[in-house]
Amino acid sequence: MKTITIALPALMLSAAPLLAETNYMSGALSYDRWSADGGSLSETNGTFGYEGTNGKLTYGLELDVTRISGDGASASLIQGTITAGYAFTQNFTLLGSYSRSGFTDGPSDDLETFLIGGEYRLNDYTFGLSASRFDFEGGRTDFAQAFAEYSNGEYMAYASVIRVIDEDETIFEIGFERETEQYEVSLDYMRFDGFNNVSLSGKYNVRPNMRVLAGVNWLDFGPNDVTQFELGAGYMVAQDTWFDVSVGRLDIGIGHINQVGMSLTFETGKRRLRTTERAFGPYDLYDGLPLFF
Repeated sequence: MKTITIALPALMLSAAPLLAETNYMSGALSYDRWSADGGSLSETNGTFGYEGTNGKLTYGLELDVTRISGDGASASLIQGTITAGYAFTQNFTLLGSYSRSGFTDGPSDDLETFLIGGEYRLNDYTFGLSASRFDFEGGRTDFAQAFAEYSNGEYMAYASVIRVIDEDETIFEIGFERETEQYEVSLDYMRFDGFNNVSLSGKYNVRPNMRVLAGVNWLDFGPNDVTQFELGAGYMVAQDTWFDVSVGRLDIGIGHINQVGMSLTFETGKRRLRTTERAFGPYDLYDGLPLFF
């Protein structure tokens, strides 16, 4: 494990100079297992993200591979995204992205996402507009989005409004983060299709290379609320690389589900294209569901 831990960020950092100036880079490996009443479900996930700049051109790549197993069956979902933006002025950037995801075993339909947009930066503020289309077998859905973000290094706050054009529905997102060398706390709220989702999480460094984690995720899901609690601890095995373990519990009104998880994560820098961070995607609703918290 130690060899893999050190090799992962080292490999990514060694490749970075070939891709011009690196703004952001991340990688993660995680495993989660949920169990209740003798049954269980497990998820193994690997992700990689990169953004670089060459002159006025900024480009990014994201790859996500997830395998879900349970009751003798399994399915693997692979998602890839490429993004490119061109800075026409120091403050204004026009950008676009393409994403494709599908199962290697299971449902045969692929999902494609096309996005175009623009963002304007003014000191610590970023304002963005985008339009996107989700294409899937037998149908499509169009979205329009506007967002505003404030970030000064230690504080970050954002607000986003997404219009689901075909369904005549609106999704609202707001969030806040506070990050220092000692601790990090984040609060996010999403409202969609009459449901409310609130996520609160925090990390506290008890030592420079050790931290504790805590989080709660609440979803107003029809007649019953769904709440997930999570506690964990982490150890920094290399620069910007953490190994975390956690335990959790999912309460669904009529019962509960137990959760255990572990993850190895690496992250450095910050994306210049803020639309990449804020753009609403087809899997963002799943991010709001407690099982995928």
